[in-house]
Amino acid sequence: MFARLAFRPGQLAGNTAMRVFLSAIVVSLLLGVVAVIAAVGLSRPLADPIATARLRILSDPSASLTPGEAQAALFSDSSAKRYAASSQPDGHFWIGLEPLQAQTRPERPVLELRMLRASELRFWALDAGDLVPLELQARNDKGGISVKLDGFDVGNTFIVGSIIPKGVGRPKVFLWSQDAYDDSVLLFERGGGALLGSFIMLAIFSAFVGAVNRDWSFFLFAGWLITTLRVASINDGWDLTWLGISLDNELLLMLMRVSLAAHALLTISLFRSLLASELERSKLSPWLAGATALFAALVVASPFLRHAAFLPALWVSAALGILLILTSLTLVVLRTRSSVAFWYTGSWCATFIGVLTEVGYASGLISQVVPGLNSQTASVTSALVTAIALAEKLRVERLGRLAAQREKFDVLEKFKRNYDSMPVGLFSMTRLGSVTLFNPAFAKMFGIQGTRLRHDSSVAMETLLGENPAQRLVGAIDTAGPLDLEFNVDTDDGQRRWFQSRVTANGDAIEGSIQDVTARKEAESRLRHLVDHDSLTGLLNRHGLEEAMKSAAEAARRGLPCAIAHVDLDRFKLINDLYGHATGDAMIQEASTRLLSTVRSRDFVARIADSFVILLLDCPDRAVVRLTERLRESIGEHPFELEGKSLTMTVSVGVTSLDPEMPPIEAMAAANRACAEAKSRGRNCVVRLDEGDDALTRHLEELKVVADLQKRLPIDRYFLEMQPIVSLRSALTSLNYEVLLRMHDERGGVIPPGKFIGAAERNGLMSQIDRWVIKTTLQWLDAHPEHRERLTFATINISGSSLNDARFVDDAVSMIREHPLSVNKLCFEITESIALHDLESTRRFVDRLRSYGSKLALDDFGAGYTSFSYLKEIPADFIKIDGSFVRDINVNPANYAITRTIVDLTHELGMRSIAEWAETPDTVASLIELRVDYGQGYGLARPMHTDLLAGARSSGALVRDPQVLAMLDTSAMHLLAAQPTGARRH
Repeated sequence: MFARLAFRPGQLAGNTAMRVFLSAIVVSLLLGVVAVIAAVGLSRPLADPIATARLRILSDPSASLTPGEAQAALFSDSSAKRYAASSQPDGHFWIGLEPLQAQTRPERPVLELRMLRASELRFWALDAGDLVPLELQARNDKGGISVKLDGFDVGNTFIVGSIIPKGVGRPKVFLWSQDAYDDSVLLFERGGGALLGSFIMLAIFSAFVGAVNRDWSFFLFAGWLITTLRVASINDGWDLTWLGISLDNELLLMLMRVSLAAHALLTISLFRSLLASELERSKLSPWLAGATALFAALVVASPFLRHAAFLPALWVSAALGILLILTSLTLVVLRTRSSVAFWYTGSWCATFIGVLTEVGYASGLISQVVPGLNSQTASVTSALVTAIALAEKLRVERLGRLAAQREKFDVLEKFKRNYDSMPVGLFSMTRLGSVTLFNPAFAKMFGIQGTRLRHDSSVAMETLLGENPAQRLVGAIDTAGPLDLEFNVDTDDGQRRWFQSRVTANGDAIEGSIQDVTARKEAESRLRHLVDHDSLTGLLNRHGLEEAMKSAAEAARRGLPCAIAHVDLDRFKLINDLYGHATGDAMIQEASTRLLSTVRSRDFVARIADSFVILLLDCPDRAVVRLTERLRESIGEHPFELEGKSLTMTVSVGVTSLDPEMPPIEAMAAANRACAEAKSRGRNCVVRLDEGDDALTRHLEELKVVADLQKRLPIDRYFLEMQPIVSLRSALTSLNYEVLLRMHDERGGVIPPGKFIGAAERNGLMSQIDRWVIKTTLQWLDAHPEHRERLTFATINISGSSLNDARFVDDAVSMIREHPLSVNKLCFEITESIALHDLESTRRFVDRLRSYGSKLALDDFGAGYTSFSYLKEIPADFIKIDGSFVRDINVNPANYAITRTIVDLTHELGMRSIAEWAETPDTVASLIELRVDYGQGYGLARPMHTDLLAGARSSGALVRDPQVLAMLDTSAMHLLAAQPTGARRH
């Protein structure tokens, strides 16, 4: 687990190779200095350069001309050309030089045509006054052709040569004395040998270092050195003939083109490799990659291009490459200040200045080479500076590795300190279970002396933890990832310790951590007990009861008879109020003790507030009766002796059988309902509700509806019906109705409104329902504009919870604003008792709705007998007379009188009356007699689907009873007759 940091063999080999390479660089530098001295010696002014403009050529493929004819053609005939690399003929040609205008005239002159070699050559001298040609001694020598001019006045002699060329280039013309020329040949041979040796040795060492370090940069440098040597030999005319190898002229030219193109490719590749990290984020990286591809294509194409076409292409490509490299170098130097970039900048300058000078001269773009900038000095200088740049790259990388190693050592030291200071036990062990390494926390945990162990330690994990835990830890060898384990160990003193470990395999070893979690496990055990048990009595709490209910339900599913009893302390609140909560708590504790002593060991007892819930498992019906009676007696037959006071307490017990198909929440609710029934029967008794009891059935149905409503608002099961409100004066001229909410059950049947609306009101869900009714009604009216135009008003009931909900009021106003064409058709019904409960809230609600054109109706008016004084406070449009008066209006004179009083008062206040529960024709007749404005009930029309109502012209058209229709027609006629003539016309 804790490893030592050490140099690897590859790292040692890399460092050794680097030292060898640096040694090679030192040797090469020394050889390079010699080569430079030799190269400078070759270029020192021992000879006079002759202007190359005086050099002319004439193609003669058949070799048919004589020297005199060639001289005349060269210097007199316009067919002769000035010499350029692109104008050199492929076969035999004549070359001519006018009399040489040299600064000095040596006694034994030698003419050198550097960079021009020939497979066959002859030269003649023609005096300006004597046209008889004299053949001269000429030969291939050094990097070109030497011609001896002994006895000739070079200032008055024309020189003509017959040449079949081998090689290509634009010759440099020099005039030497014989002794100086012989010295230059010796310097040429020595300088060339030194240059060749140093380059080849450096290339070999570079390739060796590249192979050892697996660094591509060294291979590129080795190849670049070889191509640099080739470029130098080409520029000075050495080429392969310098090594004594004779090649065909076409093959020699092809190798020359490949060498030049490869040199350009290797130059840009070496540049990208040396400065890879510096160029990584440069925007020019794609351009450099493109230039590399361009030079690679030039290398591939060079064997197939003509020499005259290749040189311009190379020149243009080299110029673009120079510009790109120069720009990249500038950016790198400015941004990174890289020492490698500084050194490589010098190498690049030396390389490309020398190459461009030679290529420019050979292609004819410049007339002569700049003094001192020849191929040898440029090649040697460039190679040496590039080697320094590569050495600098190695140095920088080595410093980086050393810094990384130091960082690793620092990290390792920090890790060691952390390892020793960790409060968690850390260890390493073999697959045989022997502990090989551990930290002080591990030693303290198991009482081990010391902080380190040898690999042959006799301390085994089995000794520390026992056989089974140790085997489980060793099992981590066979797992793919980390393994988390928890186990306990029994100590010698009879205690139990818990450990938690996380281990992972590392080869044949196992590494991991271990913690003593005994205190946590004990705390968890206490917490689990508190989660499931009441802190005051130690009985099960609500959460524990839910778990116990699962066990009871499982027993019931297995066919065992089970029951649930709800035991409630009668008038316990009075004990708290009279004697304080401390006495109340003591009574609950005593009651729980008595109950526990009464039930069987397999039963569960839970405390919920001041009540107890008891689950009776495997208890037949007769046993349930006896046991629940004993529970009641255990509390009520003996007084509680608490703090010197003798207090009597009774209990109400509700019990029901536990049906396997009944959800636990319904079973508990049934027991609670039975307990409530026991209280309603006078308390201190036991009430049992079975599956067939009507009270239980009703209670369970309501619970199911409430659960469905709380689970989600079942919008997809809601629908609307409309019950017509018929004008008792003009039934056929007005269309009115009340919007009624209906709900489908899960099987598609209709749930009675009293069931789900009452349940929703008791559980605070009516505001959601009221929102749905308002929104759906407004949308339906907007979807039926023709019906909306015929409609006089439509009433919607608003519950009391919605009326007192400020958010609901804001939502209602928002919905009304979205439907401006339908809002004046709505009439909101508010129950009288709710309206008077909070008069200020009612008035604010009414004022906001009436401001948008809606109407208001007071529903169930008269039921409280306190409404008359408040009519002036609430600006209602309609009064809906409570149905309890209307239903018995013909058999109860008091109801008749009350109804008449309400109608008269309504008319006096400028309101209109609506009578509910008009169930029979006789009732309708009485309402007409009492001058009630509107009637509503089964005697007029039943609730109907919206599709049936959409096409109705009036509410009266929906009445189907002929007797009622006749009364409505008569009422309309009487009303018309009672009106003045002018009024009837209007």
